[in-house]
Amino acid sequence: MINFILIPNQLEKTAGLITFVARTMVTEFISFEQVLSEISFRSSVTKSDVVSVLRNLRELIIENLSRGRSVELDFLHFSIHIKGVFNSEMDSFDPERHWIEISIRLKPDIANEILNKSTFKKVRKANKTPIIDSISNKTKPNSLGIAKKDMLILNGEFLQFDELDTNQGIFFKSGTSEIRVSEYAIVGGNKCIFQVPDTLTTGQKYILYLKTLVSGNLLKGEYSKEFDCL
Repeated sequence: MINFILIPNQLEKTAGLITFVARTMVTEFISFEQVLSEISFRSSVTKSDVVSVLRNLRELIIENLSRGRSVELDFLHFSIHIKGVFNSEMDSFDPERHWIEISIRLKPDIANEILNKSTFKKVRKANKTPIIDSISNKTKPNSLGIAKKDMLILNGEFLQFDELDTNQGIFFKSGTSEIRVSEYAIVGGNKCIFQVPDTLTTGQKYILYLKTLVSGNLLKGEYSKEFDCL
């Protein structure tokens, strides 16, 4: 079941006409450990074998992208792009002004297969559960992970919370350990800017979520990807 809400379309505004666009509500996060268990259960290989294959695949992708090649898998396409402004045709790549972005594109037949297997349900927007659309690293824009004291930008909907209430805010979690963010530059309905706590453990994977109190109920919105603490 894919739940979604409808929000006003800010890109197309016509006099006397209001249109809406869908926003998907992520209902569950599947961890890497759960993925390993699922693959092992569906095949004849052990979890250790799956980890080994995925690590080799990771190294293969990094090695080939770093050589300027694209990588084609059965269902994904990886390619590398250079970003930033060059001052002239004689200008060279400067890590202070330029960076890379990795494009990961799902093949159309996979998207069609997902569509055919999915059912959709429009849900009410009234509960104002926080929605985290994207997170970017303001300190290191081209970093693949996060580090202690990095400034992160979080974009989404219903992100407002009371900074003084320790039950609310932005949290990092690894296993059973939950660490609350204490340094905020901006806390708004659509954007939060904050500093990564220096109490995170280097080498650990973390999930991030936001808690806010609405009409006496503590609502939680979780980001869909894990972070590596570098």
